[in-house]
Amino acid sequence: MKVITDLVIWAFTLILLLAFGNHTPWPNASPVISIIIWILFLSITRKWWFVLTEGNMGVVLFDPLFNQLSEISGGLSMKLPWESIYKTIDIRKDIFTMKHLDGESYPTINGFLLEVKWIVVISPNIGHLVNFVRFKPEDAQVQVRARVTAFLNAFINQHTDNEVIGGMSKKSSPGFHDLQNEFENIFDGPHLHQIEEDYGIWTGRPEVFDVDLDMESQKTRETKGKVEALKEAADFLVEGSKVKGKPTMTYKEALKMAQTEHETRKAESFDLDVSGLPSGMQSFLLPGIGKGKT
Repeated sequence: MKVITDLVIWAFTLILLLAFGNHTPWPNASPVISIIIWILFLSITRKWWFVLTEGNMGVVLFDPLFNQLSEISGGLSMKLPWESIYKTIDIRKDIFTMKHLDGESYPTINGFLLEVKWIVVISPNIGHLVNFVRFKPEDAQVQVRARVTAFLNAFINQHTDNEVIGGMSKKSSPGFHDLQNEFENIFDGPHLHQIEEDYGIWTGRPEVFDVDLDMESQKTRETKGKVEALKEAADFLVEGSKVKGKPTMTYKEALKMAQTEHETRKAESFDLDVSGLPSGMQSFLLPGIGKGKT
């Protein structure tokens, strides 16, 4: 539709040039007459013209003759007399944010649940505003959420919890960085994704800013870690009880002793040199409140 508007302007300009150019019988008067006609033309058509801030504003027009919508944006534009303004869009105001700060849970390949906190900022896409006004914002949000959920479910389900969140610091975890990098490009990065084109939106730079085990998975992981450490401590005790190559303590007794020692140390603060002991033994002798020397 903007092409038709430009053709109308060019045709009218050509008519003025032919009618009041140098070929008229009164060459000295033709510039004055042209200016007057232009002033009259602009006065009559002043409601047809738009001056839009480049990159920020867009106007969607409705043409009742062809029963269709068209978009004009950026610079000086003109609508046809029979067209009406369907909607004016300011991308600085018509912006909305999808975010999940509480986290959504997705299963890992080893059976834990990871809570993922993410954010996607959605704005109208200049050049595709006709599609933007055809739908409610909720329609676009449904499509964005579906895309995000499908991606996160597929990614998390292919990794273990350790691969994604690593050890003490997620910042040093390659899996967490991979998740962040791939999530930024789930809508094709700088290129237009099909969802963005269909719904006239731009998703900017989606971001995953935190991942962690959910509460139940944290408890399960802690319990599993304690069991493994308890077994390691029991193995150490059985090995240390050997006399002439034969253990003097059964594995069951060693487990009970390791568990009793661990529970005792939880209630005390003490100095203990545990250097040289296996990691499992250290974790049970020093459960977090002791002041052991390692």
